[in-house]
Formats: sequence, C-alpha cells, structure tokens
Amino acid sequence: MRSLLPVFILSLCFIVSGCTPPTSQGLRENPKNSYEFLAEENYQSVYRKILPVARKCYQSGLITAQMVVQDELYHDIKSGSVSVALHGGLGVSTYLTIDFLALNDNETKVSVFTALSNWKSAGDAVIEWVEDGSTKCSSQRNKVKKPDVVNEHQQ
Repeated sequence: MRSLLPVFILSLCFIVSGCTPPTSQGLRENPKNSYEFLAEENYQSVYRKILPVARKCYQSGLITAQMVVQDELYHDIKSGSVSVALHGGLGVSTYLTIDFLALNDNETKVSVFTALSNWKSAGDAVIEWVEDGSTKCSSQRNKVKKPDVVNEHQQ
C-alpha cells in the first residue's frame, strides 16, 4: 500500500499556506526552487524513466483530494513534461513540474521546478531516476557527493 504521507503533508501545506503557484507555468515563471541538469540520452528515454516513477511515488488520493501526475510529450519539438498536482476542494495546485527538452539526439536538458523549498530532495530524486535508473521516491545518493548540476536557483 502506498504511503499517504506525501498527500497529507501537501494537503496541510495547501490549507495552511494557500500560496503555491496553481499551475506548472506559475512554477516556471517563479523558479525559486529549480534544478537543471543534462542527461546524456534521448528525450524519450528520459520521459520513460521519469513518468512511471513519478506515478509510483506521487499519484494517490484521499476522500476529498487527489495527487495527480500528468504528462505531455511533444514529438514535433522533442520535449515534454511531467507534473504533480493536488486536486482538491479548493482547486488545483501544482507542486512539481519536470520539463525535458532534446538538445540533440543523445542529450536532453531536464528542468525540475518545485513549489516548496523542502522539495529539494524531489529534485535530487529526479536526477537519480534519470542518471541511475533509480525507482526510489527519495534521493539515495551520498549527501556529500553532488551530481553535476548545470544551474541551481535555490534561495
């Protein structure tokens, strides 16, 4: 059985703060907590690694709210996204958006945008999903060793 702890925590944060950006675009426009890295593989391969693990880790529901994982894949522009949003009685709030864009046939830029500062571990986990093939919901890497990060916008 999946742990409902992430849904409970996000629901509580939403109720208490009510200030998270409601959309993926809102996260992108205010990248307070964003991480970018390069994956040395095709954008479709990156997508296939991210989507199932995001669903396993985040998609769940309670009586009045659901964590929903949505995905988009655009073959014509070689890009896509995966987002995690809370759908509840107070509307929809997006907490995590992962964008990926092919730079060439074997290199993809991955951008992770999070709504909450304590979700840095989610960004670290995404790096592991792509680089290591991990299916763990949280980062397993040694905290001292940091992956090659192209850009980190934490404040």
